[in-house]
Amino acid sequence: MSTETAEATVGMSADAVCHVPVPVCRIEGFLGATRADALLERALREPDCFTESKVIHDDGFIETDRSTRRSTSHIEFAAPELMCAIDDVRPTVESILGVSCSLGTFEYELATHGDGDFFAAHHDVGAPGTNSRVLTFVYYLHRTPKEFTGGQLRVYDVAVSAGQPSNPTSYRDFEPDHDSIVFFRPTAFHEVRPIACPTGQVGDGRFAINGWLCRTEI
Repeated sequence: MSTETAEATVGMSADAVCHVPVPVCRIEGFLGATRADALLERALREPDCFTESKVIHDDGFIETDRSTRRSTSHIEFAAPELMCAIDDVRPTVESILGVSCSLGTFEYELATHGDGDFFAAHHDVGAPGTNSRVLTFVYYLHRTPKEFTGGQLRVYDVAVSAGQPSNPTSYRDFEPDHDSIVFFRPTAFHEVRPIACPTGQVGDGRFAINGWLCRTEI
């Protein structure tokens, strides 16, 4: 398990911009080779369940917007083994990222990215029905050897200028390695970098189970 956290900056001039890295928790070999490979094979057996991915706007409008997001999604894909594994590490992740979702519920989907696919910079809260999200997770799957390039998760730093939020210009990229998972707060701006998959085959692309731990609404 690796963790990258923010560092404090002092002695800044009034017009300086402070870039604060968003804490990200990344775990490799999360399910183990046998379970990860089985999960990928199950996904590959359900090609008819994938539809073009949607975008939720801040006003709650849901649409296909290929200028913002290009991928396909299986919104009813079941991965109970992954949810159990996440629940096992949840207390540690909560402690590292400073969140609490012990009484929360899971919300997730399976997405696949092929040649030319991407997801532009966005955050996971703000739209109606999303503000109960406490923790974002992304679990990666792909065939070995990997047949695509790109597809990194880019997480943007928080930028502050004169005490006010500013447009971030710095970031960190995380490789979508098979059987790895990343956790971060859903308020973080992030994106999926463009994918190149020369074979054009769906099974050779980047698979990811994107989800959230959500607090229970009372």
